[in-house]
Amino acid sequence: MEILLVIVVVIAATVLLTWYARKKMAQSWTGVVSSVHRYEQPHDPQDSQSLMEDWMRVVIRTDAGKKIKLQFRKTQFDQLYPTGLVEGDRVEKAAGAFYPSKTADPAQG
Repeated sequence: MEILLVIVVVIAATVLLTWYARKKMAQSWTGVVSSVHRYEQPHDPQDSQSLMEDWMRVVIRTDAGKKIKLQFRKTQFDQLYPTGLVEGDRVEKAAGAFYPSKTADPAQG
């Protein structure tokens, strides 16, 4: 009986997480980067000798007024945003995309 309960819980969790991920991917929005912070945290928090990893935290204020916080490993951030992100940059999250992309700056032509 306990094994059946564990199986049901695992299936329910999988269904909920899948639904949540699809819901997030279906969203689309545009906004402005309000802050970008670099910080370090241990690769393995349980190991006191663990090497530190660089992370980036990006806060975006959507045009609808919602605050969105994203966290990236520094290497992933550099791949997604090779020219970087700074406060004031416009970003757009398209439906079906997992992360927002930087929009072209009209002032740069």
